Amino acid sequence: MEARSARSSARAKMLREMELETDGLIEACFGVDPNPSNEITRHAAVCSTSKRQRSATRDKMARVLEDETNALIEGAFGQQSNYNVLTRNPSDDIAHGEDSVQIQRTDSAGGSLLEEDVDDAEGRNIWKSFSNKYKKALLERQMEKEIDEIDDNSGQEREATEHNEVTAVANYDETIRLVTDLRKCFGDHGITQSAQKDILALFRSRGFPDLPNSRVIMNSQSVSHLIQNCSNGQMYYFGIAQGVRRTVTSEYLAKCTRIDLDFSTDGLSPYKSVKRKVWPILCRLSATDFSWESVPFLVSVFCGKTDPLPAEFLKDFVCEAKDLETSGIKINGVRYEVYIKKFIADQPARAKLKCVNGEGPNSLVQCERCTIIGKHSDRITHFSRTEVRLSQPTLRTDETFRRRLQPSYHKQDDSPLLALNIDMVFSFPYDPMHVLYVGIVKRLWDYLVEIKGAIYHITKKKITEISEFINQELKYQIPSDFSRSIRGLDCYKLFKATEWRRFLLYDGILIFKKFMQRGCYKNFLLLSCAVRILSIPEYVKDRRLMSDAQRMLEIFVVDCEQKFGKNFLTIKMHSLTHIVKDVEIHGPLDSFSAFPFESYLSRINKSMRSHGRCIEQIVGRVREGYLLQPIPVVMRSPSRPQPVLTCEVTSSSSEGKREYLKASLPDIIIRADRMRDSIFKTYDGAVVRVTGILQDSDLNEVVVVGYKFLLSSDFFHSPLRSKVVGIEKVSRMDSLQSHWRIQDIKCKCVLMLYKSSPKEWLCIPMMHDSGVLQSAG
Repeated sequence: MEARSARSSARAKMLREMELETDGLIEACFGVDPNPSNEITRHAAVCSTSKRQRSATRDKMARVLEDETNALIEGAFGQQSNYNVLTRNPSDDIAHGEDSVQIQRTDSAGGSLLEEDVDDAEGRNIWKSFSNKYKKALLERQMEKEIDEIDDNSGQEREATEHNEVTAVANYDETIRLVTDLRKCFGDHGITQSAQKDILALFRSRGFPDLPNSRVIMNSQSVSHLIQNCSNGQMYYFGIAQGVRRTVTSEYLAKCTRIDLDFSTDGLSPYKSVKRKVWPILCRLSATDFSWESVPFLVSVFCGKTDPLPAEFLKDFVCEAKDLETSGIKINGVRYEVYIKKFIADQPARAKLKCVNGEGPNSLVQCERCTIIGKHSDRITHFSRTEVRLSQPTLRTDETFRRRLQPSYHKQDDSPLLALNIDMVFSFPYDPMHVLYVGIVKRLWDYLVEIKGAIYHITKKKITEISEFINQELKYQIPSDFSRSIRGLDCYKLFKATEWRRFLLYDGILIFKKFMQRGCYKNFLLLSCAVRILSIPEYVKDRRLMSDAQRMLEIFVVDCEQKFGKNFLTIKMHSLTHIVKDVEIHGPLDSFSAFPFESYLSRINKSMRSHGRCIEQIVGRVREGYLLQPIPVVMRSPSRPQPVLTCEVTSSSSEGKREYLKASLPDIIIRADRMRDSIFKTYDGAVVRVTGILQDSDLNEVVVVGYKFLLSSDFFHSPLRSKVVGIEKVSRMDSLQSHWRIQDIKCKCVLMLYKSSPKEWLCIPMMHDSGVLQSAG
């Protein structure tokens, strides 16, 4: 044990001496003070010298080593010798371990003396010390050689590295942009996951190997743990405040002192072969004066085999709505009041929200404004003027509703909405889409076509004649601003609500004038003129016109009873007598129309691709962007902005002015090369046919050039003069060309040929144009 301890101490002492000798050698050769315990520091010291200095010091180091070796041998053996270093292949060194370096001594007589020939212990220790020191010297020589090689290639490697780094950053940025674009494309078009995988595989094979999978791109996450189970289905609640914060903008908040909200709900049956009901709750910012445009967002959604129970369906909604009414909403550190203005829905949905009797053969009390009691006849509940006189109805109020003064109108359970600070009568206006366009206008045409005993029955021959007129002439005169192109009345059963709206307010006036009997034409004008008055803010502010609209609607209802019988007077016909009051409270008809909400419902319907997991699919589509998430409100400018000009006419450009054929504005399109898109009315009342669009580059001003119609007159005189509601007959176009600024245009018009010889046109202003919506007179 003592011998082993002595050997360990001697070995440690020898190692310390070797390290000190090596440090002294490096310090003598390179002029640096190495860290004896840190090989990396020594290497850094070696690397810090220049290439020329290292070459000089390498020779110096070799001479010092040789002198030290000779001195060691002479002291040990008493003779001078020269030593050669015999080294194996580096791979052999690894295989043989520490004995991979063999030192051979050549004496003066030419004989060789190996390490094994040294018998005494002192000689073996000296040889061992010499061998270790020499191994370290060889290691440092090898490192010097590698450093030289790195220095020779460092410039090229640095340039290659920098190029690779720049390329990698560029590829990364391009991949990020591509992922963003793909996410938007997949979300906007509702591309299925299998199609997404195929598209991503194509991109990976075309230079984008680092693209993530479709679930990462679309942020698809599991939401099963957030879905609530109901007695007859499942629900997912998104929230009101979250959507409002994403919708409002600083411009909107600067203009509005409080936040008014509109809500809507309706039932969907997305599958034909599976019994499934989907009921969403939608919300948008209320805009009575059309000074902004708000896109609906999703608040809650229910899915089940049957309709939801109001108590469960509205529980979370009422809780949050009540809190918002009480405490308001905090946005950017400022608290704003929140007011629930109205609920927009068809009659069955309104009845479900209010827990009252809705439309149906089993209910005689259906009116939401008065206590009239209907009468059953031929499986139809009608509300004729006779029933009005007999029942002597009274108008409903919020107080009478909450007190349930007409028990037959209410269901057993109270509505959860009673907890909110809303008017339970007038906060549920009659939706013009379901009441007017799909309800009354469609029913009127049904009676004219299908009831053969009716006074104004339309034969199949007449329908064919009207359809040919539409397809051959009228089709090319209706502007392209309408979402659906006009089609013949032979397929009227397929018409959508927007087509019935266009028929009532525009082309129907000319069709009834040319093809229908005079009495039927006058009956149609009563409804058309009243709806036009109720749709334009300028006319809604006029009390006399509002009184005329109320009178015309009442006459229309009475006239329909006389012409088509009592069964024609359903609850929708009776609702016409109350709709003027809704306009007085909530503004023009389009301010409480269901069109924006129905567009969103159609996207929900398309978003469900399989029969199972309806809630998960809808929530997934919201996260992916196909079902629009809350979009910031768009503020309308009080004056017309500068249009986007396209289709330049280069050959006609003159000095300082450039001519174009097309100008795009937020609500309308001007086309100088198309007659149907080139008719406008100016603020001074002139009807203009635009033939060119000029841009003055010096003044940065856009002007339109064209010809105005010189003669204008009323197209009809009953029930009121047509020019009172903007409808007129024009003729005789001016031969001299004039010009108008883009700000002088009030609205775009529909121009339809009425007579060919002499040429006379029916001119009707388009109501969706912002110039009409915001005109103050």
